[in-house]
Amino acid sequence: MSLVKSYWKAFQKKVAKARIGIGVFLSLFCACLITPSRTQHLDPFLKQTKVFSFAENNEPNYRIPAIAKASNGDILLFAEKRRNGIADVGHIEIIMTRSTDKGDTWQPEVLLLGGTNESHADPTTLVDGVEGKIYLFFLRDKKQFYMMVSEDYGYNWTPPRSIHDQVVKPEWDRLKNSVNIINSPPDSVDKEEDWKRSWIQSYGIGPGNAGIRLSKGLKAGRLMVPSRHKEISSQGKMVTSTHFFYSDDQGKTWEIGPNCIAEKGGEAQFIELANGDVMVNVRNGDLSDSTNIKRRINISKDGGDTWGEDYLDPNLEETSCNASIARLSSKVVGDDKNRLLFSNPKSSVRTSKHPYGRVNMSVRLSYDEGRSWLISKTIYPYTASYSSLVVLDDQTIGLIYERGMDPTTPHYWDELWFARFNLEWLTDGKDSLKE
Repeated sequence: MSLVKSYWKAFQKKVAKARIGIGVFLSLFCACLITPSRTQHLDPFLKQTKVFSFAENNEPNYRIPAIAKASNGDILLFAEKRRNGIADVGHIEIIMTRSTDKGDTWQPEVLLLGGTNESHADPTTLVDGVEGKIYLFFLRDKKQFYMMVSEDYGYNWTPPRSIHDQVVKPEWDRLKNSVNIINSPPDSVDKEEDWKRSWIQSYGIGPGNAGIRLSKGLKAGRLMVPSRHKEISSQGKMVTSTHFFYSDDQGKTWEIGPNCIAEKGGEAQFIELANGDVMVNVRNGDLSDSTNIKRRINISKDGGDTWGEDYLDPNLEETSCNASIARLSSKVVGDDKNRLLFSNPKSSVRTSKHPYGRVNMSVRLSYDEGRSWLISKTIYPYTASYSSLVVLDDQTIGLIYERGMDPTTPHYWDELWFARFNLEWLTDGKDSLKE
């Protein structure tokens, strides 16, 4: 029932009961119009659907999911299709599949990027809800930043376009010469064999639905994408550092951010806070204490022009893995509360059976813009790894994540599953969204 019908029914009931004159009559009608919105109490639910199943010998192997909600409500899932198995290198394609029914069913995969002896990695999405565009960023052959754009809900895409020279510093490309490593295989040899012999990934992007369009402040409209690179630290060691690039002209041109946003960082996700600040949530690259790894956080108060010192979030434990962050609600747009969501394998312990410690895929909820995460629910208690969150048109929550094929396996990479649930499930019925 529409709001107008609801107001009209309430108005009719009050008039029939009161039998009053036109003055009070109109007052009652106005009172109906300003009646506060009601809490929409729904039954808690969690529904899980397998999107890509285990294949013999993990060939192909679907990994590194990135999810996006198109402006028509469709859910788009992007992933690496690793033809040669689980390795991060080799023949890797990027595919897309679509759901038009909130993840209950998925259409046949579409090959977006691929070809013999080619590698396309780190699918990263940015949805511009104002312009209706979907941006897809990726790495070609693990050494070049590229992008594509769709303006029709992901049905058609622009040709891949290199933005590499705009978003890296020349010294990063020259790094391999100073430390005597191979950071990108020659085009004239078998790439998979060369990668196996001697290779270090010097670049990365996202992955997941990591990019954002700013909606507030002097930089409103800016597109921001987190990425990473190798550099030599002040101690003379090679480290992975998190940086970002941005566009102030709707993706026509790109610029590299002014400074590093996490020196010992890695894969990262952006979120715009209710006050207009930008938070980056980063995989921790410092494994010196492998039993007490926390997510790295940094905040910019001016749309990315400057950043503070990155710090460890004591409330977000991990064993070094990609994660995802998304906004469920905001007081700025009239919701009753600010609510942020965060997903990752909630574990801080590495064992002989699980040397990466990637178990217990969970979703957490914050009511204070990420300062605390008091609510947490387990999606899958066994081996699981990368994930990507999305909020659907009906305010239910979608999560695509990697997991093992059964509870007994130490593998975290066998299959991709989609979980859909509501706030009532996440909070055990203690919180509901307003109508």
